[in-house]
Amino acid sequence: MGRKRQFAQRGCLSVVAVVVCLAMLYTSAEKYAINRRALPGNAASWGQSGNFIVGYGPVREPYSSNVQNTYQVFSPEGQWLDETTQRGGYYPVAIPTRQGSYLYFADSIKQAGEHTHEVDITDFDPIEYSSNSETGTFGVAVVNASTSEFAYDSIVFIADGGSTTTSIDMVPHSLAVGKDYALIVGYASSVRKLLLVDSRGRVTKIDFPKGYRLDSPSFPYPHVNYLGNDRFEVLQAERVTELERGHTVDFVSFEIELGEHHADPDHTLSVSHFTKTLPDDFGAGYALSHGDTGYTTKDGRIYVNKRLTKNEPTFTGRIAGFSQERLLTNDIFVPVNSQFGEPLFGIKDKESISIRSWFEPNKVRTVIPVSKNACFFDIDDVCDLASINLVP
Repeated sequence: MGRKRQFAQRGCLSVVAVVVCLAMLYTSAEKYAINRRALPGNAASWGQSGNFIVGYGPVREPYSSNVQNTYQVFSPEGQWLDETTQRGGYYPVAIPTRQGSYLYFADSIKQAGEHTHEVDITDFDPIEYSSNSETGTFGVAVVNASTSEFAYDSIVFIADGGSTTTSIDMVPHSLAVGKDYALIVGYASSVRKLLLVDSRGRVTKIDFPKGYRLDSPSFPYPHVNYLGNDRFEVLQAERVTELERGHTVDFVSFEIELGEHHADPDHTLSVSHFTKTLPDDFGAGYALSHGDTGYTTKDGRIYVNKRLTKNEPTFTGRIAGFSQERLLTNDIFVPVNSQFGEPLFGIKDKESISIRSWFEPNKVRTVIPVSKNACFFDIDDVCDLASINLVP
């Protein structure tokens, strides 16, 4: 009996020891995270042109409220500069401006940088579309307010702190942000709508360009693009041909000018026709800058579809070790969110993220270390590298 009691006591002590050990490990990790976040903040880094903002958080369902959203800033050379971690629970999104970046958390969108503006949102309302101006003076987010099917908000963020929130009565499909204005295309009761947003947040419904067919087929590309030099295009599909997995779309592009000194959405500068094809062996397609698109294939080939070209997509290189399974789990290919400059993407392995150009995919531009602690308490295995953003 005494031996049994002694054995039971040892067993209890072993269990207690494990619990204590785990508690100490949790506390140590939490202290590490807090200390890391409490390092002297490098406020300027969040708005410095060319820096990369890397976001970690939930990338797969269930979007656990136990997972925090972590954002880290790296120099163009890949040097760690600063980071912040707060309550997460949904896909992390960063909207860079030249005086600080706006970061998505569970119940707010907070500016990190020279200014610290904050916008409250309902818990876990996701950002569905976002982008920033080419000069970094403002950014735009379209937030799903989630109370009903049509509850969406347009939020304009100002670089020097401040924002304007406007409810938009439609389900958004595409967002394009220029130097002084933005365009949002969406649907209200199956009717296509076009909204003009200025840099201070005012939203106005405008007509589509003259000759645009509202009953034209839907298509799986952005309906609006910013082309640079205050020019936007509004896209219409003349014909959509479905392949086994891919498709071919014949486009009509209506170019309009929206600038600080000349904003006339009713005047069409030019009308162009072109075709884009996404083949059956594509892995994923992405919108690049100025109306260009790119796609990967299941075996790691990289293609770029230049806007207005009538030629076949351009093959630019092949990534070794690429597979469809790794692509779908977001473990290897991570696009860099930037509508300006050379389009980039990241290739992630266990230790690092190599930044590469869509036009030279086998040439490594920058290497960024993978965080070992951002997803430390990910019990549901849903946390990972979610986004890479380039400060304009």
